[in-house]
Amino acid sequence: MIKDIEQRFGVNMFDRTTLAFFVKDKVQLLPLSQLQYAFDNRFIDSHTLYFNNLVQTKKELENNWIISIKDSWLSKKVIVHV
Repeated sequence: MIKDIEQRFGVNMFDRTTLAFFVKDKVQLLPLSQLQYAFDNRFIDSHTLYFNNLVQTKKELENNWIISIKDSWLSKKVIVHV
């Protein structure tokens, strides 16, 4: 199933250094190294939807695969400037 999704959308879901977000009605890929830059420049924010590829069960896949950044492990990776 995952390989089929990869082929359909032209993405590699097993590359843990590339993150997927839902931005402006499109799936956008971002290298982990660019996360803070994207946050600082308001390309993404804490409410941006993130494809959480750390899910481990079918239930998590169904309920917690697409979540906001603020509800994911990424919230600990970005520094919010006030």
